[in-house]
Amino acid sequence: VERTAFLFPGNNSSYEDALAALKVHPVAGGFLDAALALHRSSVGEFNTPQGKEVYDSLLIHALSCAICDIYKAKGIRPAVVSGYSLGMYPSLYCAGVCSYEDSLKMLMDTLLCTRDFFATQKEEFGMGAIIGLSEDELVCQVFPSLSGRLEIASYNGARSFVVVGPRKPVRTCLQKSESLGAFRAVPLCTPHGYHSRMLGKAAQTLPLAWRNLQFKEPECTILSPADDRPVHREKIADAMVTNLASPLRWATLVNSLPEQYQVAHAYETGPGDTLTRMSRHITKRLKMIPFSVSTGGQ
Repeated sequence: VERTAFLFPGNNSSYEDALAALKVHPVAGGFLDAALALHRSSVGEFNTPQGKEVYDSLLIHALSCAICDIYKAKGIRPAVVSGYSLGMYPSLYCAGVCSYEDSLKMLMDTLLCTRDFFATQKEEFGMGAIIGLSEDELVCQVFPSLSGRLEIASYNGARSFVVVGPRKPVRTCLQKSESLGAFRAVPLCTPHGYHSRMLGKAAQTLPLAWRNLQFKEPECTILSPADDRPVHREKIADAMVTNLASPLRWATLVNSLPEQYQVAHAYETGPGDTLTRMSRHITKRLKMIPFSVSTGGQ
């Protein structure tokens, strides 16, 4: 039996078109209002890179949850859900393990935890995307010259990676990758470094912040992008800690959908088509469907 997945994009997705189209939608309006209220009460204006990232992430989360409900109203329900990076938070809402308000709280706690950790560092951190080099080329030819200061933050394909580390070594890594033949090596628009082992200790404080949240049994399978394993109710907080402080194995997860879970169609349940474009270089067995703002999803 062919099954459907909902895959939620992360915080670097473009969302302006979806925001303009959905802000007056009867479903989306409430989601957006709650996200903006939380931003105002916890952060304030977004006149700094850190504030802008929190603002963007909350709006993308709101839009993703709204799009999830729009699909469900059309009778489209997932057997499997997952999310790329911060896309894991709307996947929890989609799977019914927590309310929208609790998913927003978890996301905000994660954003502030990350912001506060990097505020203590002497250097600015960043991330970069590299397409066209193998893992061996990165690890053996690029990383050694940077004194072990970089990590692979996401495995997006056999020759597609995201790296994380101090901003200057990241820039050097991107330049060297281009010189070795990478056909794309670009910085990502984030003032922080997600999916780094450096965040391990800080991330361990998050379950304490979530101790009063009541998680329900998932209504569908939730897959962790960090290890491609199902996330059970009693391990939700631990899985989100791992998601923040470990590299993502996104290519492995996407390959597993048709191979292990009989998923034939996956809906990119959020603004943009980043995951759709990425999947084309991972497997031909999965049909990805991005959300269309002009048709409301179909």
